[in-house]
Amino acid sequence: FFFFKQKTAYEISACLVGSEMCIRDSFIAVINPPQSCILAVSQTEKRLVPGLQDPNVPRVASVMTVTLSCDHRVVDGLVGSKWLQRFKHYIEHPISILV
Repeated sequence: FFFFKQKTAYEISACLVGSEMCIRDSFIAVINPPQSCILAVSQTEKRLVPGLQDPNVPRVASVMTVTLSCDHRVVDGLVGSKWLQRFKHYIEHPISILV
């Protein structure tokens, strides 16, 4: 089962009891053998980002932090970064998964 713990007024974490997995704003996952990669995904949050037509006009966008931890004995960093770029593309354009 999950329990929720509030650390500050703005940070709430959900931890799975008996596990090392915790969900926060962002985190780096620890690889345990025999894992070769692990993807850490945070929750989305609203942030101000540059506008699409005019970068001087900010807009509100949903932003999610994603971290890929790789065992470099198994996965080369270049391959991991290309996989993460493709993952980003699929998250931003989900219809492209079907095409």
